[in-house]
Amino acid sequence: MMKSAVPRPAAQAADSTLFTSSSSSADIPHVPIQKAPALDMSTVATTAPPENLRTDPPTRIFGLQDAPCFYPTPQEFLEPLKYIERIRPEAEQAGICKIIPPDGWKPPFALDTEVFRFKTRIQRLNSMEGQTRTNLNYLEQLYKFHRQQGHPVYKIPQLDKRPIDLFQLRKEVAARGGYQKPKG
Repeated sequence: MMKSAVPRPAAQAADSTLFTSSSSSADIPHVPIQKAPALDMSTVATTAPPENLRTDPPTRIFGLQDAPCFYPTPQEFLEPLKYIERIRPEAEQAGICKIIPPDGWKPPFALDTEVFRFKTRIQRLNSMEGQTRTNLNYLEQLYKFHRQQGHPVYKIPQLDKRPIDLFQLRKEVAARGGYQKPKG
């Protein structure tokens, strides 16, 4: 198999690594993933709005009251947890409260952006549909029926090692005329 060396663009000429071109997709070059730059904290809003922009909320319909809003002074907010403990009895009466930190208060950023990583998850979108409750009700009824007939279902049927969505299967069969439809 013949490989030809192709130099990198001028911007990457300092790097001595060469891309290789080949007729086989198995010979695709490995390009390392570049590390993301550290988070620039100057782009993150960490300050409270100026006092002249703080307004009382408008009157709510049905006589609902807004949650109490607290504006601590810089001296009171030197120790935020002690301040929260001090206002706790009043806040508990409402069930919730809003604390607007004083002007100039900048909390330290708690994450080390150089080493922080998180794992992504596969999100099963079909389980988030509005039909999820209907699907679960159908499955409960189906399993109850089989239990009453003396043939309890112990595991969900699978096809190619993936569980079959029995509710969706039922809907597709019904859309095509049902199980009892005569051939013709």
